[in-house]
Amino acid sequence: MRYFTLCSLLSILLGALPVSSDTPAHIAALYRRLDPLSIPELIAFHELYPETPEGESAQASAWALLTGESSRRSATLGPLFSPTLILSLLAPFTSLQFDGACDIGDEELELAERLGRRLPNHSLKGHWIISKEELLALPPDEVSLSRGLLITLFGGQPGGERLIRIYEALLDVMALQILPRAPLNSSPEKKIDAINHLLFSRLRLRFPPHSLYSKEVDLYTFLPSVLESKRGVCLGVSTLYLALAQRLALPLEAVTPPGHIYLRYRDAGQTINIETTHRGVDLPTTRYLSIHTRDLQVRNIKEVIGATFFNQAASLWQRGLAQEAKAAYETALEFLPTDPLVKEFLAYLTLLTGNLEAGLRLGQEALATPSGYTIGEGGSLEDLLSNKVDLEGIEAIYMWVDESRESILAKQQRIKATLDRHPEFRGGLFHLAITHLQLGRTREAAAALETLHSIDKENLIALFYLSNIHAARHDYPKAWDYLRQAEAQASIERLAPKVLKELRSALNSVCPE
Repeated sequence: MRYFTLCSLLSILLGALPVSSDTPAHIAALYRRLDPLSIPELIAFHELYPETPEGESAQASAWALLTGESSRRSATLGPLFSPTLILSLLAPFTSLQFDGACDIGDEELELAERLGRRLPNHSLKGHWIISKEELLALPPDEVSLSRGLLITLFGGQPGGERLIRIYEALLDVMALQILPRAPLNSSPEKKIDAINHLLFSRLRLRFPPHSLYSKEVDLYTFLPSVLESKRGVCLGVSTLYLALAQRLALPLEAVTPPGHIYLRYRDAGQTINIETTHRGVDLPTTRYLSIHTRDLQVRNIKEVIGATFFNQAASLWQRGLAQEAKAAYETALEFLPTDPLVKEFLAYLTLLTGNLEAGLRLGQEALATPSGYTIGEGGSLEDLLSNKVDLEGIEAIYMWVDESRESILAKQQRIKATLDRHPEFRGGLFHLAITHLQLGRTREAAAALETLHSIDKENLIALFYLSNIHAARHDYPKAWDYLRQAEAQASIERLAPKVLKELRSALNSVCPE
């Protein structure tokens, strides 16, 4: 059984070439097909053909790639080197389905930990902490992202210490597979290419279907889930990418446009963007600038941990678990203590769970310290604190919808009921327009946005949407009117959104000004 498992593994790694023959010519041909930088291929080949010259050569090559040492008599690892153990350790990182990290045995775990000691992240103070209190006390540049996140997830739980060791070891093994293609002294471009190769070509990491991630985004956000499922949303894959980058001495920035995260390498001479939802490609920075974005916010490692719990909280709230969502927002706030959006949503959940005084205090703090990275922040919170909407209305605009017409209509009805009680609720009018657009009802969407515009003349987003909608309806005089108002407002806000320039160009092509 083991022989056929190894044959299957090597066949998957090498493609269509059969591996069941044991003639010298076939073995030599198979050896020549090996990727000389693929540790799983070399180990699997040695396990199949251990007594052949090619098998011994494959073992020696695998050892050198894993340890950086040419001799198998390692003072560091001693007798721990075992092809069988290493093959077992590397099995999750072939193109086979990952069956779960918790299957790693004690011997494999000890081997992985010893192998990983040469990685740079082991020199961080944050790699050796054992509690969240120690984590919160560290400066961001000493935080190990994977250790910090895993401690926050599993610290203090039964079996938590072992889970932390296992996931850390698996990440180390992933990094060790990258080093042959991109040594620690190689260029940032080479390291980025090597990480992309492992994650998106070898492991086939992918963005999950909307039907899966939209309702349980936290499942595809947390590092253990991303490792086990090979599926992740932007934050989940970016977290994995950053954890590997720390192990490879690759300094990356986490950049957070509204509702998104991507990674960036930047020095005085170059900028490389890494879009983890598109296999790590380098997209232009302008792609991340929306109509209401002043600037792109860069997050440190501690803030990325907080963002993970912010995502979890949103998912819990959408599923009606208010107390659990509040706890997740509180964890996020520990890592993002000045973030107005975290405070805003924690204020909502604090009010919803009955603590009026604390909720109002958090809401006022959020409004008093806007981030400055986007315009129009806190509009719904302002309306709540001004009694222009109630908590039920806040819940209505953040109600979860899937791709079905029924869920969109259900949300729309809740928003309409809110607007019957609070007709000047700006967030309600905007989200009502969005539901109409999702249903293809542009006339009704325009009516909702025009009502919003009558209440809030300076709402740049409403002006932009109105110009687009009227252009799509071939009402070009109105489209031009709203575009000019949007451009004037953008000038007041000291913004020059590319999307406004593109809209002007599109209008000029069909109806010159």
